[in-house]
Amino acid sequence: AAVQGAVNGVSRLADLRGAGSDVAGWMIAVDESSSFLSWLICMVVIWRLVAVLRPPLLRWPLAILVHALATIPVSLLHIGLMVALREGAYALGGVEYDFAHGWLWTELVYEYRKDAPVYGLLASAFAAIRWVTRATPDAAAQTPVLTLQDGRARHRIPVDTIDLVEAAGNYVTIHWQGQELLQRTTLAAMAGRLGNGFARIH
Repeated sequence: AAVQGAVNGVSRLADLRGAGSDVAGWMIAVDESSSFLSWLICMVVIWRLVAVLRPPLLRWPLAILVHALATIPVSLLHIGLMVALREGAYALGGVEYDFAHGWLWTELVYEYRKDAPVYGLLASAFAAIRWVTRATPDAAAQTPVLTLQDGRARHRIPVDTIDLVEAAGNYVTIHWQGQELLQRTTLAAMAGRLGNGFARIH
């Protein structure tokens, strides 16, 4: 992404100079680097969304729909961060930065048309990374996995990611990585499946 930004910046500067514009090179550098830095922050958000909004936690059609809707707030986040960085850098250079040029919605739509495909590419790449790392045979052999059914969804939870299991009437609640799953079983039965790495404290 950094290399692509540099290439885009050089190409844009050459095009503007060829068209007779006297735009400063540092302004082009600020434009490209601010977008790149903003995407770095957005990538953290997308990585987390991919971890949460995925099958089997959601059905495929719903997961795709939710990710499609998520492109809007992520694009707005990217634009907001990018504009803030540019305004600060331009102010240091003694130049006023005008993002919308008087037409805010037009500029937002223009940026969104570029941001939505980037979101899709990043989300696809992150999903592939998570799938490959989760499917590593060595990791599966070393870490016991608890397989639980929740309706049509099947969860494979590495035992070492489980924080605690608590009784809830005729059910137990499994807590892991900020998530919860309710299962109809007894605490004693679940303790037998978890192994010796857990202590019953009540």
